[in-house]
Amino acid sequence: MFYQEINILEQEEVPSHAVMAQVYSKIHIALAELNNRLNVVPVGLSFPEYDYQPNRGKHQNTVGKKIRLIAKDKECLTNLNITKYLCRLFDYITLSSIQSVPVGITNFSIYKRKQVKSNAATLARRIVNKTGVEESIALEKAKNSLTFTDLPYVCLSSYSTSANVSNNRFTLHIEKLRADSETAFVFSTYGLSSLSALPDF
Repeated sequence: MFYQEINILEQEEVPSHAVMAQVYSKIHIALAELNNRLNVVPVGLSFPEYDYQPNRGKHQNTVGKKIRLIAKDKECLTNLNITKYLCRLFDYITLSSIQSVPVGITNFSIYKRKQVKSNAATLARRIVNKTGVEESIALEKAKNSLTFTDLPYVCLSSYSTSANVSNNRFTLHIEKLRADSETAFVFSTYGLSSLSALPDF
């Protein structure tokens, strides 16, 4: 197994969460393009500084300032060519070479996306489109269906065809679960999976 590590540097002028958003967006694009070529995403993301405590407050819970891209084969990371996507961010990050994952690791974790319904307007639009009810009724239904979480998150921009840029931003909440061992090795274009475990080191 092999990995590449991205570290976000301390900067006075640019907050680390803003750099994380840019880095994650570039990784997402790289993984989506890899998926287009291979029809699978064989690279997962781990967050070694992930820090979550329930009820502590969502602004204190964090994914950290470090991302590891992990693949079973060195060739997968070579084909991903993440350097090409991150080259404009090298004033704000460091990127390691491709390295072997240390042997003898006994701790594994799953990093999965936790989807929440926290935007009443967006949810109401979906209800209108699906059922054809009036907007006011859909909005009331939406408000009763909202869900929230205090899990760590990264703010991203959606690459949908919507012309309304203000509605394109969303929060990608990430949940970390302990696992006994490495399992299936297939991920979403966000590098996350509800099944695939990655080594913790």
